[in-house]
Amino acid sequence: MKIQEFIDELSIRSESPETIRAYRQDLERFDSFLKLMGLRINQVKRSTIVAYISHLNENRGRTVSS
Repeated sequence: MKIQEFIDELSIRSESPETIRAYRQDLERFDSFLKLMGLRINQVKRSTIVAYISHLNENRGRTVSS
């Protein structure tokens, strides 16, 4: 499922606008990180998640480009 499809599904389920905004932002940041690392979603492993959390901690929650 792509990010927009997921967001559309949340809208159908009547999630709050703030919830939808937060999900979109989180997913777009993770997608940016994957691109930065040269990974596709089907290549994500536990170590990828750990690296992402570390990346967020090092960058104060922001995903920065190369």
